[in-house]
Amino acid sequence: MKYIKSITQARSVAFALFTTGIFTAPLETALAYSPPVPEGYDSYFVYIANGLFDPSQPSPDPNVTNCDPMTNLCDGYYYQHEIIGRTDEEITQREQQAKDYFRDRFGVDVDDPANQGRIFFKMFQMDPRINLHIIAAAGEKLPPEGWNVRDGGWIAMIMDPNGFDLGGELGAGQHVPMGTFFVFAEYSIQVTDQHSHKNRKPIVLQVHSVRPQIPGSQGFQCELIHKDHGLGLVQGWAEAIMRPDGLTKMNITGVLTFPGLGNVEPVR
Repeated sequence: MKYIKSITQARSVAFALFTTGIFTAPLETALAYSPPVPEGYDSYFVYIANGLFDPSQPSPDPNVTNCDPMTNLCDGYYYQHEIIGRTDEEITQREQQAKDYFRDRFGVDVDDPANQGRIFFKMFQMDPRINLHIIAAAGEKLPPEGWNVRDGGWIAMIMDPNGFDLGGELGAGQHVPMGTFFVFAEYSIQVTDQHSHKNRKPIVLQVHSVRPQIPGSQGFQCELIHKDHGLGLVQGWAEAIMRPDGLTKMNITGVLTFPGLGNVEPVR
């Protein structure tokens, strides 16, 4: 986990995308462009979420239910069962892994009776209306709409008005306020060719918080795990803009890199 101490190299991936010209070339050129992998990395993705929707209205997808208009978190069973493809037994096992992760990494034990009412714990999927999608991927030619990304898993959020004293491997010595949260989730990326035809199985990335997500801080950072690429890192910016007309406009950008900070040891 030592690579998480620096973000300079991961940011350079986003810069490389602009300096290669993919975002300044004519549209017909950009669509046919297959961006290279920057030196020091094995692979990368870039995503955005730019959805505009009315959170007070239910999702038009009947499989997306009980969405919270403030957090855009919806019930997660369909995501786990149908999108990821887990059985009920496997979902239960995965939930226990989430609980273990929150406890061991951050000292947040959702099953401790002393924490009842202090911690919100939920299996979730993000409302697909946020329109999270990949806009660039190493060595890939993407269609104009990009690759759709579904996001779901488990979240633990501090609900105690007095905050919470963290512990564990990553949280020891930190006191965090109410509203701080952590995730143990997965991205399911639907891969299509440049003509929008599905041509491969979805890419599934495990996504785990590596630091508390503090209220008011839009920056985020999570570790990634992929069966082929190994350990990676996603970091970026996320905010939901509430418009006067009641609509929510999403503003999320993220860079996903493997390895997280590249193969070169960062300069301290």
